[in-house]
Amino acid sequence: MNDIIVKIGAAVYGFFAGIDGAALLQALSIVGVGMLGIFTVTLVIIGVVTLLNKLGNR
Repeated sequence: MNDIIVKIGAAVYGFFAGIDGAALLQALSIVGVGMLGIFTVTLVIIGVVTLLNKLGNR
């Protein structure tokens, strides 16, 4: 059992040790901009639907 845990730990360490920090930060900034765009579009859709519901009730 311990041998399996050691192999998994070595694999996880090997994965994270090979990550380029600068590339990770650049990727996170791109993902952040994308998430901000999705959030903005969602708010616009909610606002339009709310406006249409208020105008439709008249």
